[in-house]
Amino acid sequence: MSVLEELRALDTAITGLVDDFRAATEAAGRDGSDRALDTLRDVRGRLNLKYWSFVFARLDAVLADSSPDALAFTAEDLFRINYGWVSDLLTPRDRLPPPAAFTDGEFQVLLLGEWLTLVDRRYMEVDLRLGLEAERLGLAQSLVAQAERLEMLRRQRRELLAAQSGGKANALADLFEEFEMAEVTVQTVDRVKKSRSIGKRHVEQYDSGMRTVERTQASITAALSSLSPGDQAILREISQSSLAARLAVLDLQSAQRRLEARVLDSNPRLQELQEKRSEHLKDALRQIKEDIAFCARWGRSEASAVLLALRPIHTKADVVEAIRQVEDYDPELFKNRVVEKRGRPLILLTPGSGNGSFDFRTNTLVIPITSPKGLLESVAYALSLYRRDVDHEVNEEKDWKSFFDDDLWRKIEDRSRPQTLRDRLNEWASAYLKWVTKETRGLAVLESELRRWFEERVAPSRRGVIVPRALRHVRASDRQAILERLGEGRDARDCYQIGVLHFTFESFAEALRQFDRAIELDPSVSEAHWARGVMYLFDEERLKVSDCADLREMRLRDRLAGARDSFQQYTRHAGQSWWLLKAQDYLRELNYKISALEGRAP
Repeated sequence: MSVLEELRALDTAITGLVDDFRAATEAAGRDGSDRALDTLRDVRGRLNLKYWSFVFARLDAVLADSSPDALAFTAEDLFRINYGWVSDLLTPRDRLPPPAAFTDGEFQVLLLGEWLTLVDRRYMEVDLRLGLEAERLGLAQSLVAQAERLEMLRRQRRELLAAQSGGKANALADLFEEFEMAEVTVQTVDRVKKSRSIGKRHVEQYDSGMRTVERTQASITAALSSLSPGDQAILREISQSSLAARLAVLDLQSAQRRLEARVLDSNPRLQELQEKRSEHLKDALRQIKEDIAFCARWGRSEASAVLLALRPIHTKADVVEAIRQVEDYDPELFKNRVVEKRGRPLILLTPGSGNGSFDFRTNTLVIPITSPKGLLESVAYALSLYRRDVDHEVNEEKDWKSFFDDDLWRKIEDRSRPQTLRDRLNEWASAYLKWVTKETRGLAVLESELRRWFEERVAPSRRGVIVPRALRHVRASDRQAILERLGEGRDARDCYQIGVLHFTFESFAEALRQFDRAIELDPSVSEAHWARGVMYLFDEERLKVSDCADLREMRLRDRLAGARDSFQQYTRHAGQSWWLLKAQDYLRELNYKISALEGRAP
């Protein structure tokens, strides 16, 4: 059976299975019996098998029509690879979000078709070959430019000699040409001598060139003596420029020969890559297929090749926003040596449904295009595994060992510490998920000991300011430039960012002034109230070295009252979140301390 015949047969089989899947889904929804669920599971399994058989067969067909530089995917190919099998009976195409251009300065997000194209491009060394071709074109253009310049200089010289020397012009022009050619020979041999020893042939060329230079130089000097000093200077300048152009031509021709040798060497390499191209792509796709199945298990479901209309389709922008929501309460997530060495993980959106995963082999966050509960949960699962692998690779598992420390789990009632690696992975992912999706919203769902662990090792510091996303990943070397760009600040948000930058510079007097300005312009900027409260709570050691005289000179009672007022304002303007709970904690502590100072019972 040919590839096209196989594809037609698979298309027919999948269409029939989609009908069976719809019927099985409806039956399972009506009675939920074990038999109906088993039937649904069986049909889903057969559908997945046929879908992936179709994808691999279609990949064979695409490779047969593809050049070494690009995969010849059609729009329909990419649609089915990116979304899974889309049937109008289950998910009308007009329900799908239209493709939109997306770029992000921090994350690379790809659909499966784009990922396959990237994998193929790297494997086939397309950029290297395109670079060679661009270099070849550049050398050819440079050679043409130098040849045109050389011809222009020759013409200028002949015109000047014809005007001044009459019938001797051609002879003088030829004498200049002979001198320049001999000088080129001498300088070329000199270059060779600097890099290696020279043989008899080079010695003879050098000696002959030197004799010609001396002879022609003397003849040119005698011939030019009848010309004006100005014309002599012009002819010498033309000769120097002509000599430089001739040497440039030789250099370019030498670079061309080296480049052609590289191109010849790359041809057998290209043939070798072409022979293994199909298997390499299929291996990469099998790996992603395994990741998709793993994502489904994380979601406590089964991988589905059929797109279901009941679940929202995640876009690239949605995924990046979810990651940034996680970073809001795990600010050190991507500040590690793995990122320094390999960069941030690539984000791959795959067909199917499930919770996200992380593939440490390729440094890839794998996020299914639909999720059983929600995108934030899916992304949190993936990032929990990412955190675990980073901890294992560069941190000697310090966080992992700390999380499963005996002393910590002895304090947790009604539960014992998980023992197997599988159970520990599930416990860690579940706790991280609760931290990201519940605790950060002010919902207490973790045991107090686990909550305290996340607050100490994952959460942003409650003793610092709330860093805006725009400043979260700014390098220290770039902060001053941002400060200059913001100037005096156009609005309250600008003033707050300026204050945060001054806070990082430990210019606390200016930081406090900017936070006050932000509040004056817009009292609803809750983060500015938080920042003022934090600064009022600076300890004595920090106040001694602080440049903020206003704070340093305040009595302790007044500073505590100022902090209390700031946190009270924060609670009025902030939404429900972990920060709000921490502000309430501060208020309880401050009320106790102020009461103690005033000699009243707390």
